[in-house]
Formats: sequence, structure tokens, C-alpha cells
Amino acid sequence: MSICLEGRVALASFTTFSLLSFYQLNIFFGDYWSYKYCLLTFACAISCTFFLPYREIVQRAALLGTIFGSSIIMIKVNSCPWITFWMYMMFLSFFHFSEYMMTALYNSHRLSTDSFLLNHSTEYQLAAVASWVEFTVEAYFFPTFKCLFVLNVVGFFLVVCGELLRKLAMIVAKANFSHIVQSEKNAKHELVTNGIYSWMRHPSYVGWFYWSIGTQILLCNPLCTIAYTMASWSFFNERIRDEEYHLIQFFGEDYKNYILNVPTLLPFIYGLQQEVKESKRRT
Repeated sequence: MSICLEGRVALASFTTFSLLSFYQLNIFFGDYWSYKYCLLTFACAISCTFFLPYREIVQRAALLGTIFGSSIIMIKVNSCPWITFWMYMMFLSFFHFSEYMMTALYNSHRLSTDSFLLNHSTEYQLAAVASWVEFTVEAYFFPTFKCLFVLNVVGFFLVVCGELLRKLAMIVAKANFSHIVQSEKNAKHELVTNGIYSWMRHPSYVGWFYWSIGTQILLCNPLCTIAYTMASWSFFNERIRDEEYHLIQFFGEDYKNYILNVPTLLPFIYGLQQEVKESKRRT
């Protein structure tokens, strides 16, 4: 399995900046002047990315690598409740980097800086900021309510399993996977029904759904847990119906039969299953 040049650039940038931030904070953490030193080091390193080839890729991968490496050290030196916040930041940065890398590995013809999903939508960015604000406010006023071991473990489990499921879906689908719903059938587009796709119709959505909710359970954010659940459900309910409409146009009866035999495994989301059943009944 080969990786395209852009993927190698991203991997090198993410790894380098992860190790840089990890090393600097590990060695110098705890000294007042060390904070200034680290900030200066990071500022110089990030500014260098503006003068390198593939700088847009380097900038994004470097940012995510810096967050990832720094989060590991912050987990090490902090205690509850902040340890869970930095664990969340570690998962968040890895999620966005791995989205790009999986695309580079298995779907390089669709690869772009958008594959990092950092600019997914304004709503997505606002949701992330809202979760940080809620955590900070609640951690300041009610720190003990952020250290609920059972909820932390449940959130951790959902995040890890959701991440693994989504990446497995991308591996199985290979070139058939896309971050954007396709309205026109590519000549090489095939219907994938094997592996994880034989258990659920949209495993990448299932993984992302539980990953997003898991991040808020990990943080013990009650308001954002409810908001993320409602927003994710609404988003995937609409997106699955839209995607399945196009897939029926692409694959006809094959996809209709697939809809009838394989569930989505998302709560109360059925896609076009009912419409297909009624269509079959009429014919």
C-alpha cells in the first residue's frame, strides 16, 4: 500500500510537531520562563510552515500535531477534571488528522485540504467552541461533577469505538468513500456490501455519530451531550436520506434490496427503507 506525496507531507508534519510539542512541554513544563520559551518555539515553528512547499497541508497537520503532542503532556501533568479535557483534545486532533490520512491512503484522487474536515461547517465549529465553554464554566464552578468515573469511561469507550468503526468503514469502502454526498456516479463507483457494510448501511456515519456524543460524555457536558445528540441525529437523518436517494439512482434494485436487508444501526434513522418497502409493495 503506497501513500501519495501529500499524505507523506502531512504525516511528517504531524509527527514532527507532535514530538516537538511533547518534548518541549515534557522538559520545560512547570517553569514560568519555560512557558514563554515554549510559546516562542511553537510560534517560530508554525510561522516556518508559511514558507514550506505544500504549506496549507503542513499548516493544518502541524497544528493538529502540536495539539496532539501537547495534550499527551497535559494529560500527564494535570488531574481531574482537566485531564479529561486534554484527553478530548487529543482525540479531536487525531480524528481530524486521521480523516486526511485515510483519504490519502485509500482515496487519494479525492484528497484535498478539506479532507482534514477542519472547515466541515460553521455549525460544527460553533459546537466545538460551545463544548469548550461549557466544560470550562462547569469545571470552575462544579469540578467534582466533571470527575464522574463511570461517565468518563463510557465516553472514552464511545470515542475509541466510534473512531475505529469510522476508519474501518473508510478502509473497506476504499475509493468508494467520499466526505461529500455524490450526485453523479463515478465510472469506478461500486456498491460496497461486504465486511462492516454487511452489518450496517452507513458505518462511517454510525462511528461519527457515537464518536461525537462520546466526546461530550467524556467531558461530562450535560448540555452539549443533549445538543450534540439532537444535532447529530438531525444531520445524519437528513444526510442518509439524501445519500440513499442518489445511491438508488446509481445502483437501482441492488441498493433497494440492500436497504431492505441491512439496517442503519442509528437510533430511529431508517433512511429510505419505508419508501422502498412501499415501492416494492406496489410493484
